[in-house]
Amino acid sequence: MIAVGGSLLALLLIIALLCLVGVVVTVLPFVTTVDLAERRGFSPERWGAVTLVAIGLAVGIGYAARTHGLLLLVPAALVPWSVAALLALLAPLQTRIGGRLGLHE
Repeated sequence: MIAVGGSLLALLLIIALLCLVGVVVTVLPFVTTVDLAERRGFSPERWGAVTLVAIGLAVGIGYAARTHGLLLLVPAALVPWSVAALLALLAPLQTRIGGRLGLHE
C-alpha cells in the first residue's frame, strides 16, 4: 500500500510540475508582454498577437523535440520570452516598431 501511495504522490508531483512549466512557457510571457506594451504606450493587441505566434512556434518546436531530441525543449521554452525581451529593448518613443496605443485601447 505504501508503494502505491508513493507512486501516486510522485505522479501528482510530476503533473503539477508539468502544469507549472506550461504556465511559465505560455501564460507568463503573454501577460508580461501585454503589460509591458501598455506601460510603454505600445499597442498591447499587436504585441499580444506576436507573443501568441511565438507560443505557437514554441509548441511546434516542443512537438518536434519528441522525435529530434529533448535538447530542442530549451529553445521551445525561450521563444515566447524573446518577444518580451525584444519589447523591453525598445524605447517608449519607438512607435514605428512598437505601434501606438490607440484611442480604443
